[in-house]
Amino acid sequence: MDDSTDQSGETPPKNKRLGSSENGSTATRRGRTKADQVAADVERSIISQEFALHEVIGSEGTLAERYSVSRPIVREAFRILEMSGIATVRRGPGGGLTVNEPNADPVVAAAQRFLSYRRVPPSQLHRARLALELASVEEIINNLDEKKIVSLKSYIVDEPDHGSVSGSEGEHFGERFHVLLAELGGNTVLELFVPVLARLSSRVSQVPDTEIGIRSKEIHFAHNAIAEAICQGELGLAQHRMRRHLAAMADSYVDDSQYR
Repeated sequence: MDDSTDQSGETPPKNKRLGSSENGSTATRRGRTKADQVAADVERSIISQEFALHEVIGSEGTLAERYSVSRPIVREAFRILEMSGIATVRRGPGGGLTVNEPNADPVVAAAQRFLSYRRVPPSQLHRARLALELASVEEIINNLDEKKIVSLKSYIVDEPDHGSVSGSEGEHFGERFHVLLAELGGNTVLELFVPVLARLSSRVSQVPDTEIGIRSKEIHFAHNAIAEAICQGELGLAQHRMRRHLAAMADSYVDDSQYR
């Protein structure tokens, strides 16, 4: 099979801007491996939406010819792109490097690792989280519609079935409520960072086993009150209830002295 075609036998569209940039081919940039350069150029094209979601960018052979590099270099570039989550290699006829929707999970995980490594004290987490959560409440109320109200009410009904407070590394009871608020608010920045601070806050929380059941009920009660205020469009009340809820959560955080 000719390397200038995809495995499907079709020549990729010529209007795609792979292999070009304002500064020329990425293959000529210094200080990076050729695989890094190829991966960076493909990533730039994906982020600028020159390829549609799930579109096949090209086969290994196609991109090797396009960038004038060897197949092993393209293979390594594919690995880099798959690790970033921005693309996947689809095997078989018609396959090749395929566009994925960028996933925030690696960013969230990296931010969690960074803040954990820097030993950010719980009081700092609380202040930062409070600012983001209050903004999240404002965003959702400013963009409230019937569909969002239904989603919020549906979550509240189902929340008691989501488990209980846990000290594990998994999702803490009630985290999903705060993530949902950020998602429904439509602010992508909040949608990215609210989960980071929610998870880290859960990790610094210490709830005695004898209080887990009671604490889970208190969290659900607080979420229900916040959701009610949001659905009624009462910004001041919703933010007041959010402040009170996060302050109650902070009472269970370990002392800052352990992070000095």
